[in-house]
Amino acid sequence: MNSIDLRIQDVDVDQAEQVDSKLIYLCQTLKAKLMTTDFNLAKLAEFHGIAWLNLNALSKALNPDISIGQYLDVDLVKTGKEEHQGVGYLSDGSMVVVNESAQFIGKSVTAEVISILPSAGGKMIFARIHAASNPSNANGTSATAGIPAY
Repeated sequence: MNSIDLRIQDVDVDQAEQVDSKLIYLCQTLKAKLMTTDFNLAKLAEFHGIAWLNLNALSKALNPDISIGQYLDVDLVKTGKEEHQGVGYLSDGSMVVVNESAQFIGKSVTAEVISILPSAGGKMIFARIHAASNPSNANGTSATAGIPAY
Protein backbone atom coordinates (compact mmCIF):
# COMPACT_ATOMS: atom_id res chain seq x y z
CA MET A 1 0.00 0.00 0.00
CA ASN A 2 1.67 3.21 -1.17
CA SER A 3 -0.68 5.77 0.29
CA ILE A 4 -4.08 6.31 1.76
CA ASP A 5 -6.37 9.08 0.56
CA LEU A 6 -8.24 10.13 3.69
CA ARG A 7 -10.74 12.95 3.41
CA ILE A 8 -13.22 14.37 5.85
CA GLN A 9 -16.25 15.81 4.08
CA ASP A 10 -18.07 18.70 5.72
CA VAL A 11 -21.30 18.63 3.73
CA ASP A 12 -24.95 18.20 4.48
CA VAL A 13 -27.11 15.80 2.50
CA ASP A 14 -30.63 17.07 1.89
CA GLN A 15 -31.81 13.85 0.23
CA ALA A 16 -31.87 11.93 3.52
CA GLU A 17 -32.96 12.66 7.07
CA GLN A 18 -31.32 9.85 9.08
CA VAL A 19 -27.59 10.14 9.79
CA ASP A 20 -26.97 6.56 8.64
CA SER A 21 -28.77 7.23 5.36
CA LYS A 22 -26.69 10.36 4.82
CA LEU A 23 -23.46 8.44 5.36
CA ILE A 24 -24.54 5.70 2.96
CA TYR A 25 -25.50 8.30 0.34
CA LEU A 26 -22.14 10.07 0.70
CA CYS A 27 -20.21 6.81 0.38
CA GLN A 28 -22.13 5.91 -2.78
CA THR A 29 -21.75 9.38 -4.30
CA LEU A 30 -18.05 9.73 -3.50
CA LYS A 31 -17.26 6.05 -4.12
CA ALA A 32 -15.81 6.04 -0.62
CA LYS A 33 -15.23 3.35 1.95
CA LEU A 34 -16.78 3.64 5.40
CA MET A 35 -14.93 3.42 8.72
CA THR A 36 -17.22 3.06 11.73
CA THR A 37 -17.64 1.64 15.21
CA ASP A 38 -21.39 1.17 14.61
CA PHE A 39 -22.13 -2.48 13.79
CA ASN A 40 -25.61 -1.73 12.40
CA LEU A 41 -24.25 1.01 10.12
CA ALA A 42 -21.60 -1.41 8.86
CA LYS A 43 -24.28 -3.99 8.01
CA LEU A 44 -26.33 -1.30 6.23
CA ALA A 45 -23.25 -0.32 4.22
CA GLU A 46 -22.66 -3.97 3.34
CA PHE A 47 -26.28 -4.25 2.16
CA HIS A 48 -25.70 -1.29 -0.16
CA GLY A 49 -22.45 -2.74 -1.50
CA ILE A 50 -20.18 -0.25 0.28
CA ALA A 51 -16.81 -1.45 1.55
CA TRP A 52 -16.48 -0.83 5.28
CA LEU A 53 -14.11 -1.31 8.20
CA ASN A 54 -15.32 -1.81 11.75
CA LEU A 55 -12.78 0.03 13.93
CA ASN A 56 -13.68 -2.06 16.99
CA ALA A 57 -12.85 -5.24 15.07
CA LEU A 58 -9.58 -3.69 13.91
CA SER A 59 -8.64 -2.79 17.47
CA LYS A 60 -9.45 -6.30 18.67
CA ALA A 61 -7.44 -7.87 15.84
CA LEU A 62 -4.39 -5.79 16.72
CA ASN A 63 -4.37 -6.94 20.35
CA PRO A 64 -2.33 -10.12 20.72
CA ASP A 65 -4.02 -13.24 21.97
CA ILE A 66 -2.94 -14.26 25.45
CA SER A 67 -2.65 -17.96 26.21
CA ILE A 68 -2.05 -20.08 29.28
CA GLY A 69 1.65 -20.61 29.93
CA GLN A 70 2.61 -17.32 28.26
CA TYR A 71 4.85 -14.86 30.11
CA LEU A 72 3.77 -11.23 30.46
CA ASP A 73 5.63 -8.18 31.70
CA VAL A 74 3.18 -6.21 33.83
CA ASP A 75 3.43 -3.15 36.07
CA LEU A 76 1.66 -3.90 39.34
CA VAL A 77 -0.37 -0.90 40.46
CA LYS A 78 -2.51 -2.08 43.38
CA THR A 79 -3.35 -4.97 45.67
CA GLY A 80 -5.85 -7.58 44.60
CA LYS A 81 -8.88 -8.98 46.37
CA GLU A 82 -6.61 -11.28 48.35
CA GLU A 83 -3.74 -9.83 50.41
CA HIS A 84 -1.04 -11.67 48.47
CA GLN A 85 -2.18 -10.52 45.02
CA GLY A 86 -0.90 -7.66 42.89
CA VAL A 87 -2.95 -6.19 40.04
CA GLY A 88 -1.79 -4.64 36.78
CA TYR A 89 -3.34 -3.87 33.41
CA LEU A 90 -2.44 -4.62 29.80
CA SER A 91 -2.56 -1.90 27.14
CA ASP A 92 -6.02 -3.11 26.03
CA GLY A 93 -7.39 -2.64 29.57
CA SER A 94 -7.35 -6.32 30.53
CA MET A 95 -6.77 -6.85 34.25
CA VAL A 96 -3.87 -9.10 35.28
CA VAL A 97 -4.05 -10.54 38.81
CA VAL A 98 -0.68 -11.91 39.89
CA ASN A 99 -0.55 -14.28 42.88
CA GLU A 100 2.16 -13.88 45.55
CA SER A 101 3.15 -10.45 44.22
CA ALA A 102 1.76 -7.89 46.67
CA GLN A 103 5.29 -6.98 47.77
CA PHE A 104 6.08 -5.93 44.17
CA ILE A 105 3.35 -3.28 43.82
CA GLY A 106 4.82 -0.26 42.08
CA LYS A 107 7.27 -2.46 40.19
CA SER A 108 7.29 -4.34 36.89
CA VAL A 109 7.31 -8.14 37.08
CA THR A 110 7.25 -11.06 34.68
CA ALA A 111 4.33 -13.39 35.33
CA GLU A 112 3.16 -16.68 33.83
CA VAL A 113 -0.51 -16.83 32.76
CA ILE A 114 -2.37 -19.62 34.59
CA SER A 115 -5.98 -18.85 33.59
CA ILE A 116 -8.04 -16.40 31.54
CA LEU A 117 -11.65 -15.40 32.16
CA PRO A 118 -13.67 -13.31 29.70
CA SER A 119 -15.40 -10.34 31.32
CA ALA A 120 -17.56 -7.42 30.22
CA GLY A 121 -14.51 -5.14 30.19
CA GLY A 122 -12.25 -7.50 28.24
CA LYS A 123 -10.27 -10.31 29.79
CA MET A 124 -9.35 -11.04 33.38
CA ILE A 125 -5.99 -12.79 33.46
CA PHE A 126 -4.67 -14.72 36.44
CA ALA A 127 -0.95 -15.31 36.68
CA ARG A 128 1.82 -16.38 39.02
CA ILE A 129 5.03 -14.51 39.55
CA HIS A 130 7.91 -15.84 37.48
CA ALA A 131 10.71 -16.95 39.84
CA ALA A 132 13.41 -15.07 37.91
CA SER A 133 11.45 -11.82 37.86
CA ASN A 134 11.87 -10.81 41.49
CA PRO A 135 12.55 -7.09 41.05
CA SER A 136 14.10 -6.65 44.49
CA ASN A 137 17.57 -8.16 44.16
CA ALA A 138 20.19 -7.44 46.78
CA ASN A 139 21.81 -4.87 44.49
CA GLY A 140 18.49 -3.13 43.84
CA THR A 141 18.43 -3.79 40.10
CA SER A 142 15.62 -5.46 38.24
CA ALA A 143 16.00 -9.15 37.51
CA THR A 144 13.53 -8.86 34.61
CA ALA A 145 16.04 -7.13 32.36
CA GLY A 146 16.80 -9.37 29.43
CA ILE A 147 13.88 -11.74 30.04
CA PRO A 148 11.74 -11.68 26.90
CA ALA A 149 7.95 -11.48 27.20
CA TYR A 150 6.30 -14.21 25.14
